[in-house]
Amino acid sequence: MLRPVNFMLQRRNPEGRFRFLREACFSLVGACKRIYWGLPGQVAFAEVRNDRLQAELGKIFWLAQRVRPGSRVLIAKAQSGFEAAPLLAAGASSVWCQIHHEGARKYAEARHRAHCVSFEEEMPSGDGSLFDLVLADASRLSLPELEGLVAYLGPRAILALILGPDLDLGLADPGTMSRWLEDTFVKAETYSWLPPAGCEVDLRSQAPAQARGQEYRFTSRNFGSEAGTGALGRVILASGLRADLPSERCYLHVGSGSEKIPGWINIDIEALPGVDLVLDVAESFPFSGVEAVFCEHFLEHLTLCQAFSFLLGVHRSLRTDGQIRITTPNLDYVWATHYSATAGAQCSVEDALRANRAFHGWGHRLVWNAMLLVKVLESCGFRDLEFQARGESRFPHLRGLERHQIYPDTPEIPHVLVVEGVKGALDETRARRQCEQLTRRLRGL
Repeated sequence: MLRPVNFMLQRRNPEGRFRFLREACFSLVGACKRIYWGLPGQVAFAEVRNDRLQAELGKIFWLAQRVRPGSRVLIAKAQSGFEAAPLLAAGASSVWCQIHHEGARKYAEARHRAHCVSFEEEMPSGDGSLFDLVLADASRLSLPELEGLVAYLGPRAILALILGPDLDLGLADPGTMSRWLEDTFVKAETYSWLPPAGCEVDLRSQAPAQARGQEYRFTSRNFGSEAGTGALGRVILASGLRADLPSERCYLHVGSGSEKIPGWINIDIEALPGVDLVLDVAESFPFSGVEAVFCEHFLEHLTLCQAFSFLLGVHRSLRTDGQIRITTPNLDYVWATHYSATAGAQCSVEDALRANRAFHGWGHRLVWNAMLLVKVLESCGFRDLEFQARGESRFPHLRGLERHQIYPDTPEIPHVLVVEGVKGALDETRARRQCEQLTRRLRGL
C-alpha cells in the first residue's frame, strides 16, 4: 500500500516534495508488481517476458542448476540483482552482489530482502572473500577485471561468464579471452542458449516471448565456434585453476572418492569430502613431474578408449622412472566365482544376475584380466610391470595404499589385480593404433 504523506509538510519543503514524489512512484510501481507477479505461474521479475528477458532469465536459471547446496556466490557488476533469487532458491547459502549504480542497488535491497544477500558497491575484501561460484557478464568487464575475479575463486569453484549471442565481448576480444581461459583454467566449457526449433526470436522486440522457458535448451560448443542460428546467448563455465596444480614432484591419488590418502593429492570427478582437486582425468591430465600415480577401483569405470587416454596422460605427467599402481577387479575371479554353467535352474538365474552386476554394476564399463591389463599398459609406454599382493610393493611409497573391501580369494585367482610399472619409452602412434584395434575387436568388428 502507499504510505500516508503529510501534504502540508511537502509543500513547505521542496526537497521533501521531490522525495515524496519519488517514494510515491516507487511504492505504486512496487504494489502493481506485487499484484501482477503474485499471480499463479508468474516468475518474480518485473518486466515483460520478451525474448531478451527470456534469454537473460534462461541463462541464470540454468546456472542455478549447477549450484551446489551451501555454495557462496559472487555476482560481479550486476545491473539489477535479479540473479540472486534463483541462485538462493537453488541452495546457495549466501550471495554477494556488486551493483555500482546507487539507485539500482537500493531497488535491489528493497526488492530482495534476505539476510543472506548483500548488495554492495564494491567487491568483497579480507576474510571470507572466497566463493564457490563467481558470476559475471563478460561483455561488461575488461580482461584485467576478469583476471581479478580469479582471486575470489575458492577450492573447486566455478567461474561463470555470461555472453551475448555473438562473440562481441565488448572490452576483451575473443582471441585474448580464449588464450586467457586456456592458460588459467584446466577446463573451460562454452554453452549456447538456444530457443525451440523453428521458433524465431527478436532480442529488440518488446513483444512477449512465444515459447515457454522449459522449451529452450543449452548445447555445448567450442568457444570460437558459431553460436548457432537464433542463439540467445552463451555461458562459459571455467574451473580448475592451473596455478593450483603441483609444480614439484608429487603423488596423485586418482578416483579417490572419500578415501583420502595423507600426503597425496586426492583427485575425483566429484567434490566429495577429502577431495583436493575436482577433475575429469578421462578428458585432461594436466600434470608434470609426478613421482607416482595410484588408482584403486577406478580403471573399470572407463571405456577402453578412455583408459588409453588416461594412461597416456599419466605417462606424459610422470617424471623419468615415475611409477603407476593400479588396483582393479579381476575378470578371472568374477568368472570363477560368479557363474557356473552346470548349476541348477535357480542357481543359474542368480549366477546370471551376479555376473552381470559385476560387469555393469557400480558404473563399471570394462572389467580387466591380467593379460589385457599388461597389453594396454605396455602399449602406453610402461615397463617392468609386476603384479603385487594387496598392500605390498617394491616401492616404499606405494605400500599399504588400498582401501577397498577385501573378498575371500586365493593367491592363484585374486579378487583384484594389483599391478605397478615404471615409465618407459612410448610410441604414441603405436599406442593409438593398438587402441583402435582393441576397440574394434571389443565391438566385434
